[in-house]
Amino acid sequence: MTPTILAAILSLLPTPPATWTETPDDYRARAGVIAEAIAAETPSRYWALGVVTVFWHESHFRRSVHAGTRRGDHGRAICLGQHQRNGRPREQWEALAGVDAEATRRCARATYRTLRRAQGWCSQWGSVRAGILATFTAYGTGRTCSASRAAHPSWFHARAATHARLVGRFGS
Repeated sequence: MTPTILAAILSLLPTPPATWTETPDDYRARAGVIAEAIAAETPSRYWALGVVTVFWHESHFRRSVHAGTRRGDHGRAICLGQHQRNGRPREQWEALAGVDAEATRRCARATYRTLRRAQGWCSQWGSVRAGILATFTAYGTGRTCSASRAAHPSWFHARAATHARLVGRFGS
C-alpha cells in the first residue's frame, strides 16, 4: 500500500514550493516516510487516503509543520494532522511532531484514530455509518458533523472532494 499512498501524496504536491527550504529529493524522501507511516497505521486504502486528505488540508505536507517547528491554531495544533492536546499529556502531544519514522507514525496513528472516532461520533446520530463529509467536519471542528453548521463549510466540502478524487484515482 505504501507506493499507492506515496503516489497519492505526490499527486497533491509533486514538488515542494520554491519558498520551502527543502530540495525536491529531500521532499520526496520525506513523503516516502509519510507514506510508510500511513500504510503502517491504517487498515485500508480508504482510510489511508483519508489520512492523506487530512494531512494535505491541514498542513500541505509542510516540513516545518511535520517537524513541529510551526504549529497551527495559535500554537495549539501539532504535526501534519494538526492535533490539539485534547487531554493528552504535553510530552505525548509534542511527540506527535517530528520528521523521523516513529514520530510520523504516531501522528498518522492519531489522525486515523481521530477520524474513526469522528465517524463513530457522527454515526450515533443516524441509523447508518456517517459519510466522509460528516467525518471530516467532525475531525476539523470537534463540535459538529454538519458542514453547513461549521464556520467554514467549504473547507470540509473540499476535503470530501479531495478524498473522492483520491479514492477514484487510487481505489478504496
